[in-house]
Amino acid sequence: MISDPHDTVKSRCRYVLMAFVLRKPLATTAILLGILGVLQNTAGVDFLFRPSSYGASTHPLTGLAILLLATFVRGQKGFRPIPVMRNIILGCVLSLICAKVLIQNIVSVPLPSSISLSSWGQMGTDTGISLALLHAAVLLQRKNANLGLLCAFSAASFIGSSFLAFSYGHVLFEGQMAVATLVALVPLTLSVLTLYARRPMMRVIMLAGPVGERTRNAIAVGSIVPWFGGLLLYRWIGVPERVIPAEALIVGATILSITLVAVASGLFHERADRARRELSRELMEMASTDHLTKLLNRNGITFELEKKWAAFHRFGTSQCVMMMDLDHFKKINYEFGHDQGDRVLTGVSKRLRPCLRSGDSLGRWGGEEFIVLLQDVDKIRAIALAERMRKAVASMTFEGIRTKKSKKNVTASIGVAFFKNGDCGYEESIKRADLALYEAKTKGRNRVDTVFPNAKSAA
Repeated sequence: MISDPHDTVKSRCRYVLMAFVLRKPLATTAILLGILGVLQNTAGVDFLFRPSSYGASTHPLTGLAILLLATFVRGQKGFRPIPVMRNIILGCVLSLICAKVLIQNIVSVPLPSSISLSSWGQMGTDTGISLALLHAAVLLQRKNANLGLLCAFSAASFIGSSFLAFSYGHVLFEGQMAVATLVALVPLTLSVLTLYARRPMMRVIMLAGPVGERTRNAIAVGSIVPWFGGLLLYRWIGVPERVIPAEALIVGATILSITLVAVASGLFHERADRARRELSRELMEMASTDHLTKLLNRNGITFELEKKWAAFHRFGTSQCVMMMDLDHFKKINYEFGHDQGDRVLTGVSKRLRPCLRSGDSLGRWGGEEFIVLLQDVDKIRAIALAERMRKAVASMTFEGIRTKKSKKNVTASIGVAFFKNGDCGYEESIKRADLALYEAKTKGRNRVDTVFPNAKSAA
């Protein structure tokens, strides 16, 4: 079967494979940034980020949650199940985060300073929700991947809203996320999303083909243009500050909507493109495969000849060409009918396949002629392989249609030739193999012949 080397699964999913490679660096970066944010909070010195209305340092509980989650994500390999102990630890941290946000921001129950960690500030609502969603995404990656991916996307949305709030100078959804926390959560979220790199919604963004490029471009343009428009309104035009920043909310909703539409459109086009690739493979297989014997037809074997010739011309790899012709095949068709002749051709193809190695090629050249391509063989090994094929065919018998009791043997003659350095193309080796086949026919059939006097001239 002829395949397009640029339309393979590995080439189209190379960005997915790259995501697996980047998982550990992203998680490590999140750990380092989280630790630096907590150190800045503890030291009380703004050595990493300047303070703003949103804070600059990381709450200790936030740093602990980032450290544990990034450590566990860093240890993942593909979709290996998370150990029970990790589930328990992440579940406890998730419960602690939810309790902290609930008591601090919703219920407003005062706690002792030793429990609330008030001396280090407060964990923002956006921070707590984002961390809770990321923990849930890691916990659900095996049990419910769709729900886990939804949690990861939701966390990314909250982090994006905090970025908008910081860049516009407004508060969105009670955005209280510190700058250091925001910077640490970005690589952490990306590392969590790599756990779902094989899921359709993530894969469509990371495909290397036209579908992936269109999806990425749509998300990039649909995010940058509205964000820049909001930046223009708030930073340069000076839209007055209101209790509800409607423009910023519209920008966030626009970016989210465009992202969802781009992903949905990418999924639709990926399904259509997958159907196209499958149809293309079927058509290529039909164009390169003989419908009767299921071997390569003349087009398919010509493609293999071109590859073998390129390898011989570039690397000097020894390449052998064998021409096989069934003896007295026209007599078989005349005496027993063409349907019996088709059965013989099918039986011969089944007998020849086990004789070949994985890198060899077998095809039907035309009529009762077969062609075999061998690589990295010398003359002795090639002739031995040809003899094995000849004996495999000679041991085959078929029962005639007209005379049920009579059984006939099938024999074949084989001509062996090699690519030579002085050849202008693979056609010359086929001519030599044809000449050797003619010699085998002349000398009595059911034999192997070659036109080369020694092995050195064949290489």
